[in-house]
Amino acid sequence: MWSLGCLTVHDYFRWCEARGFRADEYKSCFDMQRELAYHQKQRAAERLRQSRAARDPIAVIGALCEEAIKPGDIVSVQLREVCGRIADASLSKYERRSLHEFLSTIWRVSKLPTQFEIHNGQALYYMDALIAVHRRRRSWRRPLDQWRPVSHNREKQFLSLVRHLLIRYPVPRFFGSVWFRTDEWATRYQKWYIEVGNGANPRRGPVPIPLTKRVAHYFLRAPDHYSIEHAVRFGQIMACGGDPGLCNALIETRLGSNFANEEFWQSVIRFFVRNRDLDLSQVGPIVDFLQYHKFEHQQVLLEDGQTRWLPPPQPNLSMQKRTAQALLAQVDQWHRRLGKVKAHASERWAPSGIQSASFLRGRGDRQVIWRITELLSHKELVREGSALKHCVASYSRHCRGGHASIWSLTSEDAAGNVRRRQTIEVSRNRTIVQCRGRMNNLPGEQEKQIVALWAKSESLVLGFRGL
Repeated sequence: MWSLGCLTVHDYFRWCEARGFRADEYKSCFDMQRELAYHQKQRAAERLRQSRAARDPIAVIGALCEEAIKPGDIVSVQLREVCGRIADASLSKYERRSLHEFLSTIWRVSKLPTQFEIHNGQALYYMDALIAVHRRRRSWRRPLDQWRPVSHNREKQFLSLVRHLLIRYPVPRFFGSVWFRTDEWATRYQKWYIEVGNGANPRRGPVPIPLTKRVAHYFLRAPDHYSIEHAVRFGQIMACGGDPGLCNALIETRLGSNFANEEFWQSVIRFFVRNRDLDLSQVGPIVDFLQYHKFEHQQVLLEDGQTRWLPPPQPNLSMQKRTAQALLAQVDQWHRRLGKVKAHASERWAPSGIQSASFLRGRGDRQVIWRITELLSHKELVREGSALKHCVASYSRHCRGGHASIWSLTSEDAAGNVRRRQTIEVSRNRTIVQCRGRMNNLPGEQEKQIVALWAKSESLVLGFRGL
């Protein structure tokens, strides 16, 4: 009964009646073997039908749009993933039919509907981008059937399609990432893309901070692999006199995606620009130190077991008249204090829901077990920070509030020696925003591979450029 895919006796009886077998719970071995052979033959025939159908993906997509099949019925993993994106788009029946016509026209000259790119370890499917372009069909400037690919490169093909349908002027390449976004900012950024591509001033877009003429100038020249938020920071830092190295260091901190308390952080950016000789590896620790002391409220455990919230240690902290040497000394002292903090057993938080992982590499005496485990208490964060000489212990409040989860990457050799390698921060939206080793060093190649494997298995976004 189980081998036929039936969970209950009632399901089994219905299966037998639908296929002309006797609906009886008591059968001979010969009868059961005959039913099993029939089931296996039907499954083989279905797999053959699906493999033939996969040779014509647009026909499969058409069947999905007509609700004749579901994504789970598709054997091809890649085609099932593509069709799953159509199912998740919440389109009406009319919109699905229109989308199918749109994809069919493209399919005659390009295979974009079933293609994807790997960006920062994440698969970006062109189907998401094509659905977004199709939603803008009322704004199309030219007929779709007049479009022809300009290159064999998939990204260039897609951008040429967008230019043909929606815009008149070239748009910076990094801007194209907005078509793959499905977050709350996606629609606004896509509209902004079209406006800029038709000659509008980019300063009038839905940017997280105001763009001056100088900032907008550098914003439009951001590296191709940057996101919109990263490009805004790039423009801001370069307009202040910074360089690309400082930009890369800063966007790997919380400033890469967070624009709260912007007036203060602008003064921090100007501080880094003034101190050009500062080791860029210190940028992350300094940002953590400033965030903790100026903005983080402190939770204190009282004698009766209750907790009390206190203001940030230095709410009036300012960057005026600060020297790099004095600030680095304060950061070092803070790290030392964090390493000596005795955490209370009650300072724990719930798991994030992301699964831990283990990976086995090497053979014999060179065999290594790599493990990624979540840190679920302040005590564990203190131990991690003390071992790797960084300030992860200051992230307790973020973890308690569910804003982030902290993970430890360790390795164990054949002799049983365990070594802490990297500390990983995953944001609430399942993005790996930081990965740092001892003294905030970047991960090595082997460590990058392990983190990338874990990210793929848990559908995490690799938002940290060091990976």
